[in-house]
Amino acid sequence: MSNATIFHQRVLVMHTNPIVAIGLQACLAELPNHEVVIADVGSAQGRINVIVCDEPSSQLLEHERQGAAVVMLARRPRSVEIQRALKRGVLGYVAESSSPEEISAAVLAGERGCHFLCRLSAQEMANDLINKQLTDRECAVLVSLSRGSCNKAIAKELDIAIGTVKAHVRSIMGKLNASSRTEAASIAMERGFVPEPAFN
Repeated sequence: MSNATIFHQRVLVMHTNPIVAIGLQACLAELPNHEVVIADVGSAQGRINVIVCDEPSSQLLEHERQGAAVVMLARRPRSVEIQRALKRGVLGYVAESSSPEEISAAVLAGERGCHFLCRLSAQEMANDLINKQLTDRECAVLVSLSRGSCNKAIAKELDIAIGTVKAHVRSIMGKLNASSRTEAASIAMERGFVPEPAFN
């Protein structure tokens, strides 16, 4: 009689940090009847049930069409990014600081086609429901503001009147409870309204 393990589920781990990828593989290998491999989407062979990654790319779309669930591992959950990920089809959203139990639960939920948010992600979403929401135009102004653009430059970039920009800035400061443009930009970055600067 063969002693070979029969794997019913196959999990693909994709992470830009190889140490994190190895940790995820070790964590998820504890799940019964799960084969966990570290590979790129293009080099992965055979059927994949769940993909665990740090940043879903367009390469994952083909696997999603084939039924693979995507679980995203974020450095720091932020409401705007969580919502974007869910709209793109991500089923699970967990923080890097999540417990092994939460990460495993996200994978198991994905296999069932269910959504899963870790405790920190759920808390972030709940807090966001309480906070006043920015309009699309205010978000656009905020992005320019966070780059240090003056009102005149923002008006030219967005093709709106300077008075309109000033009104948007006042509204943004009020909604974010910020006392200065710099503080508004900082809060916006913290909440995920604008991307964090890249460091080389």
